[in-house]
Amino acid sequence: MPTTNDNQIFTIWINKNPPDLILSCWNSWIENGYNVLIYVDDAYGKNWKLPPKLLAKIQVKHLRSLGIKSFDYSKGKLLHLIDLWRFMILKDLGGTWLDSDVFLIGRLPHNPIIISSEHTLKAGAFKSKIDRKANIGCLRFPPRHPFTLAVVEKMLPETKEDLNDNINQTSKMLKFIKLLKTRKWSYMNKYIVEPQMFCPIPWCFAKEIYMADKSKDFKPKYGLEFDYTDETTAGIHLWNNLAHNKHKIDFTKINKESLFAMIS
Repeated sequence: MPTTNDNQIFTIWINKNPPDLILSCWNSWIENGYNVLIYVDDAYGKNWKLPPKLLAKIQVKHLRSLGIKSFDYSKGKLLHLIDLWRFMILKDLGGTWLDSDVFLIGRLPHNPIIISSEHTLKAGAFKSKIDRKANIGCLRFPPRHPFTLAVVEKMLPETKEDLNDNINQTSKMLKFIKLLKTRKWSYMNKYIVEPQMFCPIPWCFAKEIYMADKSKDFKPKYGLEFDYTDETTAGIHLWNNLAHNKHKIDFTKINKESLFAMIS
């Protein structure tokens, strides 16, 4: 099986200027010694562009160089398309994908395959008996791995569910998770890392990351604590979509004692 370069991280950013939160995360990748590759669309250079200091440290490539064309943003399919595209790139080229809102505090493990995860809810209507569920915030695969081939094949057909993007997940991501539960691909679960490696702060505390004093004692939510950071933590998922689209965080009024203020 071909190997991949585990010293490069790639991601996708399209349509509009990345907020300071995202720029802070990309800088954290660089500061931890990674080569950073950002795939962009035709809006780059027209509707938005990267700060010159950051641009000097990263590589930018157009999605069209991979045969991926620009599309109509008005159709409400942005999230699920990015979910598909990351797997298309992993299928053909391999590599390490990281969501742009993951702030690195250390180096990633040298595992040949990585699938990140997050804590499941322990209370409430959607509580789970299992401790974690896979997500797609960090993914590493060698090129042409049979699992990424299967994921892309599963994701490619368009369904009407694909047209309804959700802040937290898309039907494309759910298809990936369902594959992991099949008998054929169940062995891939051994590559799922623990939630504290990339998601030590559960999504239900997204607002507190920015607006609450990190030193305070937080009451559990849905049976989860605020912070599961330990010696294995490589990054902190900052839940950008929730911060901007659900909680409407005003980044000019960030709590100076918050977790985000301390790491950014």
